[in-house]
This record gives sequence, C-alpha cells and structure tokens, in this order.
Amino acid sequence: MRFLITRPEEDAGPLAEAVQALGYETLIDSMLRISAFDDVQLDTDGVQALLFSSANGVRAFADISLNRRVPVYTVGEASAAIAREMGFSKVYAAEGDIQALAKLVTKSLKPEQGIVMHVSGTVVARELKDLLQMDGFSVFRVRLYESEPATQLAERTIAQFSKGELDGVLFYSPRTAQIFTDLIIENRLTEACRRVRALCLSEAVAEVADKLPWRSVKVAAAPSQAAMLALLNP
Repeated sequence: MRFLITRPEEDAGPLAEAVQALGYETLIDSMLRISAFDDVQLDTDGVQALLFSSANGVRAFADISLNRRVPVYTVGEASAAIAREMGFSKVYAAEGDIQALAKLVTKSLKPEQGIVMHVSGTVVARELKDLLQMDGFSVFRVRLYESEPATQLAERTIAQFSKGELDGVLFYSPRTAQIFTDLIIENRLTEACRRVRALCLSEAVAEVADKLPWRSVKVAAAPSQAAMLALLNP
C-alpha cells in the first residue's frame, strides 16, 4: 500500500520514515512551505513559559534564540521531541491540540508567575491566547514563521491519483486539507478520490477533507502520530 503525506517538508520526512517502518510505501507532496523570519527580536525576560503550537515554531525559536532555560509547553509529543533535540530541558507535551495545550498550561502554571509566550506562525487554526486569557493569563504571541500554500500538485501525485495507485492520504491540519482539496478540484481529480482513503488527525480536519468523495474518511482516536499510524491498516 502507498500513502501520500501532505505535511510540510520538515515534518514529512520523519513521518514518511515511520510509515515505511510499518511496511508501507510513501509519497510526499507538501501542501505548505515553511519560511522562518530571521529579523525578529525576542525578549524572554519575565516569561515563565514558552508555548509551541507546532514543531515549526520550536525550530524557528531555536534558530534565533539561545535561551533554553525557559520551560516549554508543546501541543503534542512530536513537537516536544523537537524541543528536546534543540536543547530544552524542561519540556511538557499536551495531547495534540490547542485545547489540550491550554488545559495543560492552566493546570501547571499560575497567571501571577509571569507572562507566557506563544510562538507560532502567521496563521493559527485557533487562538491560544483567547483560551488562556479566560483563565487570567497574560499571553504574548510572537510570529516567527509563515506557511505558504502549495499552488499545484506534484506531477507524481497527479499520476498516482489518476492511475489509482494510492491507498490513502494523511491530513494533519484543516488548512492542508483545504489546500489539497482545492488543488484536487483544480486538476479534475475529484472522481479519483473514490478509490482513496482520507486519514485525518481530528474531526476538524475531517470536516474539510469530507468535501471530496473519498472511499472513506477516518479520524484518529487521538490527535497524535501514533493514532494516525493506527489508521493505516484497512
């Protein structure tokens, strides 16, 4: 079986290796290209914790700051692993989505201990700041990268869809699912989706993916890579 991975290049490679380790073939066609900003001035004085809603944020922060002392709270274990690789020692992972991250922060920290810094891209699916402010936290969001959408499908992707050589497509975010959907329609491959499964990280992702006539749309039992990999078997 062969699966298409739509994640950005930085995350697609490790995911492809995990899928291949299970005995499957992979094809990568990233729907987003990550570009980090290198001219941002960061001041972490008075910051009690760094909040990362993606691994891209961890990488972008580590590229422009040497500070590894501030405790880190990440949206999931994948981004937590990147933070540890980058040298952060105090790393705590939520269960895979923004609501879980907000819950972890409110359970672990106190508003009076200082501001929390949310490191993100220019586009976020949901504003973490709003969730935390309801619990009295002072949140500063810093945008360290932008994600540019793909404007066309790779020729190999088009060919494999046309020939029915894909078993499934992995979607990790509503945005990538929407970009992919638009490009499928643009390339008149809608009917080809009837032979392919859509494997989605969450219900929010599945809601977008379901705009196409997939053979089936499956949602991971939890917003984690392990749960996504569990969807690969028919």
